Parts: sequence; C-alpha cells; structure tokens
Amino acid sequence: MGENIKNGKMEVMGINVDISQILGEKIIDQYMAQLTEEDVKVIMDYISQDFFIKKEEKIFNYDTSKYDTKMAVYIKERETDHWGNKKGSITIGELIKQKFEERIKAELCEKVEEIVKSTDYQEKIEEIAAELVDYSINGYKEDMKERIRERLIGNVMDESPKYSGTPLLYLINQEIDKRFRG
Repeated sequence: MGENIKNGKMEVMGINVDISQILGEKIIDQYMAQLTEEDVKVIMDYISQDFFIKKEEKIFNYDTSKYDTKMAVYIKERETDHWGNKKGSITIGELIKQKFEERIKAELCEKVEEIVKSTDYQEKIEEIAAELVDYSINGYKEDMKERIRERLIGNVMDESPKYSGTPLLYLINQEIDKRFRG
C-alpha cells in the first residue's frame, strides 16, 4: 500500500485521494473541536486586528456645513519606504493574496501550456504567420503601388488637385484673400 503513495496522493479503488488534504482537514477538525467560544473569539479578534484597520474619517456635510466623523474599515497593508521596500511584518491579508497569486499563477501557466501545445493553437499561429508573410510580400507591394499611383497620377488627373489633402484652388484663394486684407 505504501508503494502507491506518490506526492501525497494515493489511488484507492480507482479514485485519486489526496492524503495530505485529508490529514490536514482531520487535524483542523480535531483542533477546532477543542476550542471554546472564547478561544474562537480571541482568534477572530486577532485575525481582524491583523487584517483590517479601522480609521476615523472626517467628511464634510454640505447640508449642515460641518464635518461628520465616520468609521472606515480598510484592509491592512504594510508600509513601503521611499525605495519601494515593504516595512514591518507580513499581514494575513498579504499572505492570503500571495498564496492566491501563487495558485492562480501555477494554474494559469498549466492552462497556457496546454493551449500552446494544442493543435488548434499551432494551426492558428501558422495561419497568422502565413498571412503576415503574404502581406509582407504582396500586400505591401500593392499598397506602395497605390500610393505612387495616387501621388503621380491621381492628383494630376483630379478636377481639383490637392496639396496634403487640401484643394489647391482653396489654398490659392486663401493667399489672394490675405493680400487684399493685408
């Protein structure tokens, strides 16, 4: 039976069982059963004290033209020095955030690797690469031809020739108007 245990997991009757999780739950259940209501209250008060900050805030009330005092609750974070380094001991909130980020990071990396290895992803990448190569060879060439045609032929053949998108007739009239005013 000990030979089947691998990385804290074991297969029992075709079901993968996480022994470490079962043991952890059992230890917590037995520990919690021994706690009294006062013990639980002390633990919760400590967690709340380390997790939250209660601050008095003064908010101006325009109706009464006075400052009202309200209690605000914030999640406690460590202070940073002018270099950006955290000061003080780590808070429970930061610890929870770190563990959550580690777990999400690991799961996200696994999912990304799974997607990258999939044939659909490989086919899509090849399709995009083929489109880029095709545009760089043919599309860019056509774009350049169109620009040259527009500058050399389109502007001359047009009823109203343009300079930088502005009709030349408008520019000429503007200059004549400046002379008369000036």
